[in-house]
Amino acid sequence: MANFGDTAVVVTDFYEFLDRYARALFKVYPKLISMLDRVKVFDFSRTQWLNPLFCKHESQAYQNELRIAFGALEYNPFLVGIEQEEANSMILNYDPVILQLGDLRDITVEMPIDAFMTGYEYAKETWESFHLIEMKHIIFTFVLEEDFKEFIKFINKFPEGKSQNLDKFENDFNNLHKNIIYWKEIITNQAEKGENVPGDDALYNLYFEKIPNFYKGFQEAIQRSLYTKLLQIIGDNIRSSGTAYKSDIDPACILKLAQRVNILIKILRRRNIAEKKRVLVVIDAFRNPYEATFFKERYSAFYLFAINTTDEERRRRLFAANMQAADIEALDLREYPSLDNSIHDFYKINIEKTVEIADVHIHNITLSGQAMWPVWFGDWLHPEL
Repeated sequence: MANFGDTAVVVTDFYEFLDRYARALFKVYPKLISMLDRVKVFDFSRTQWLNPLFCKHESQAYQNELRIAFGALEYNPFLVGIEQEEANSMILNYDPVILQLGDLRDITVEMPIDAFMTGYEYAKETWESFHLIEMKHIIFTFVLEEDFKEFIKFINKFPEGKSQNLDKFENDFNNLHKNIIYWKEIITNQAEKGENVPGDDALYNLYFEKIPNFYKGFQEAIQRSLYTKLLQIIGDNIRSSGTAYKSDIDPACILKLAQRVNILIKILRRRNIAEKKRVLVVIDAFRNPYEATFFKERYSAFYLFAINTTDEERRRRLFAANMQAADIEALDLREYPSLDNSIHDFYKINIEKTVEIADVHIHNITLSGQAMWPVWFGDWLHPEL
């Protein structure tokens, strides 16, 4: 690999790269076909089926290549049939093509080829801190899409909700509501134009400072059992309907939470372009397997951690947090649906299925009051070692 040059450019978001490639391509060619595949090697000494676009001689087997091919199309008046008006043929043109993908520094990392080959030493010298995105804050952003009165109306549907006094939060809640609506419209409009999300300080401060800070006090003011129930029900509502308070099922909404997390990652990337820094993120926590799969398929450097303990220890901790037996039973049925024998919908919480697809499993035990998380980190941080 070192024979190709002294520098490696690593694409950290493969799907985002493909999206930008496609947009750049369609700006130049309104009609085209495009293909992508790993290049396979062939041997002249035996007969085999070949795809010329994605094959090369075995003498080049040391090269690991992913190739993108496309062909521009034009209307072909000589083709006949029921779809004659849409008949196209490929334009035979061997001139070089230059596509303008724009600045890729937010989705790439540049490093010396030796560092790429021996990633451990390079990682030690360039270690950067992680940004934390908490799923409870993401859920709360959907709550903030409606005003304070709608929230109070919703929690009053629960017996314990009527005893909550949250009036002191009304003004700050409604101010955040206005900000959320303002920025949501801007992000939506830019996405429709094919533009990236903005990296404004005000947008960053809203999602990473103002909402988490407000949420902390808001959470502490709500009874623990009600808070947990609200968070789970609202999360299920968002996955089913795209809104916090409706449970109507719309299959297009199952990934709404994951997509909003992805928007926050893009905000971080936009802000880091000027400084040429990588964006490292911890997402806490996944409770639906489809949301975890969304990131597994989108980011090659995504690792899902499952932190678990014995059922006895888990219940002991819940009792210590002042949860009653009935509340724990209800929590189990919602988070671990296989404990019930009924069929559960795909948009709901399912911790068991999420744990099953984890890349790293940590058994969280408690010894002498100290939490112990035994795991060997070297293999997943630097799998090439």
